[in-house]
Amino acid sequence: MITNTLDQGLLNLYDPGGVKYSGHSLITGASTARSIIIFKPGSHFRANGVRLRGNGKPHLMRFEGGDHEIYNGLQIGEGASNAGYTNIVEVTGGQLSLPAGTLYIGGGKADSYGELSISGDGAVNTENQILMSAPYSSSSASLQLSGTGSLSAGTYIDVAYTSSSAATVSMAESASLSAASNLAIARGNNSVASMDMTDQSTTYIGGDLLIGGYSGSDGTLSIRDDSTLTVDGDFTVGADSGTGRLELHGGQLIARKVTGDASGQSELYANGGTLLADNISASVNLLEDFNLAALGNAGLTIDSAGYDIVIDQNFADADSSEGLFIKKGAGTLILLH
Repeated sequence: MITNTLDQGLLNLYDPGGVKYSGHSLITGASTARSIIIFKPGSHFRANGVRLRGNGKPHLMRFEGGDHEIYNGLQIGEGASNAGYTNIVEVTGGQLSLPAGTLYIGGGKADSYGELSISGDGAVNTENQILMSAPYSSSSASLQLSGTGSLSAGTYIDVAYTSSSAATVSMAESASLSAASNLAIARGNNSVASMDMTDQSTTYIGGDLLIGGYSGSDGTLSIRDDSTLTVDGDFTVGADSGTGRLELHGGQLIARKVTGDASGQSELYANGGTLLADNISASVNLLEDFNLAALGNAGLTIDSAGYDIVIDQNFADADSSEGLFIKKGAGTLILLH
């Protein structure tokens, strides 16, 4: 095992010409000894790209503070097929910025793993997209957010991007996640993905959110405790022969339209959560068309928030439960079933 620590000062691997020619990147070895790289609060790291490969050993890169820039993308877990090792980037403090390129989490080949963990007051900001389990099929990825850690994407986030891939997103405490455009959970054909929001964590999606929207895909989104998810665009569950599940175990979902798609399998389970109407138009139903919508003893609360809203959905009692449905807030609620 080789450990390298930058306590203070600048490590500069950035060259504008290197962005074009793929030079000036930090690459961990494919089969060398395990590498641990630590950046302390007084340090500053700049590079054109970072690639954690780790065919023979798992590598770790930790940012404990300071401001750092990776200009042409970060690949976490760029291993060979059947490498079987997890490569990890931890951001426990400070800020890591990606002004260009793609953030790949689990960017390796079959059975190669990547993990990004953001905790404490660490922050990661990307101008472009975030792809989990990409670009190769059958890879795996994990994203963990806790403390007041934050992750933002300037465009979209795809969770389990490629075919037969797997990915998980876990959010706890007061962590935050945002995407300027869309979020897809279980993006690839036959992929499996989940996102679990707990405590006071928050997620903001500026565009559409899709769960299990591709052939054979299986996606689950769970909102718990006092967490909050805001979706400005359309929220679609289960499409194109995929399976999607939305679970509200408390928390709050703020949306203009939440719908199951007839081309897939869609499921809703609510046991204590709130659906808060936002930016509702007269021609759009707030909630509709789930194949199954089950209510637990704590049920589902609809907050119309001053809007006149329509719900076109059959509800059933969850197993061993007497389902509860509550309406609050100003405005009229019309139930079509």
